[in-house]
Amino acid sequence: MRKMKKLAYNLMIVVTLIGLLSGGLEGKDKGLDYEKSRKISKSYDVKSNVRLAIENSFGRVHINTWDQNKITVDIEIIARMNNESRAQDLLDKIEIDIEESSSEISFETRLGNLRNRDREEFEINYKVNMPKKNPLRLKNSFGGNYIGDLMGESDIDISYGDLKIEKLFGLTDIKISFSDGSIQLIKQGEIEIKYSDVEINELGVVRMEQGFSDVEVEKIGTIDLTSKYGDMEIGTVQGIKGYVGYSEFSIDRLEVELDMETSYSGDFTINEVAKGFSKILIDGKFGDYRISFEEGTNFTFDTELSFSDFSYSGLPLDFDYKVKEDFKSRYKGRMGSGQGGFIRIDTSYGDIRFR
Repeated sequence: MRKMKKLAYNLMIVVTLIGLLSGGLEGKDKGLDYEKSRKISKSYDVKSNVRLAIENSFGRVHINTWDQNKITVDIEIIARMNNESRAQDLLDKIEIDIEESSSEISFETRLGNLRNRDREEFEINYKVNMPKKNPLRLKNSFGGNYIGDLMGESDIDISYGDLKIEKLFGLTDIKISFSDGSIQLIKQGEIEIKYSDVEINELGVVRMEQGFSDVEVEKIGTIDLTSKYGDMEIGTVQGIKGYVGYSEFSIDRLEVELDMETSYSGDFTINEVAKGFSKILIDGKFGDYRISFEEGTNFTFDTELSFSDFSYSGLPLDFDYKVKEDFKSRYKGRMGSGQGGFIRIDTSYGDIRFR
């Protein structure tokens, strides 16, 4: 399933690139023998409140961070054509607007009146050094992206490219679409992922919306999640709430609490619930729920099912209430002392299995 979605998404990128570029950023097998380039270099001494803003397309943006109170930006613009004068003409149409103020330094790539001819190629690449503590706004499409460790606030929008992001400690607003990549850490903020494949090592306190994407997160503090039409795989999470629809969903270990609404979620799996957990609340339909518990876990439970079955794989459950009539059933009880967490699951057309 993942390979099929990855292939479909990659094909969509190729089709879009062909339609929009008609040759930009493609290979060198088209007889583009003439290359012209132009370089721009800027350096600024800045205070910690000054934001760096970059808006680019069709090129790489590589942002290193350091402890100096200085921003350096090196830009290389490259144009290739099958004719020297046309290569120069193409280069001249690509401009960089630079604005400087006491609160922001901004760079914006402007492509001019390009005619998207087949026999042309161009790229605009940024290499940046900036202070770790300063805020960043980055928007880039059709290119690679790298961002080093950042303490300041960040506003990031990446589409049709790839990304590698280290650790973002400040308040973060990030949008990723039609892209592949990895992120080491987002400490706090909002995340939107569409039509992408992203691996994340750690999230702190975040709100995430994903659609038509494959997302893997190794460790999460707390998350408010909306997941539709994709795969969501989580390693360890302290607390999670939200909605999962038309998506595969799994958690390796739930530490504290879960409050989820689900529909058409396929296999909704929690491989291990920590014995110190607080609560699990699920309201779902058209999905199967498989929940396993750490040895020694005590809890009470209340499950209500329609057109569904409940099984518990030999777990030593004590039932206070067990009723099954027609297509509805309800089970209430406890495991162990019952002094631990609480589980409430309401489901229609989806089986529940405690393991």
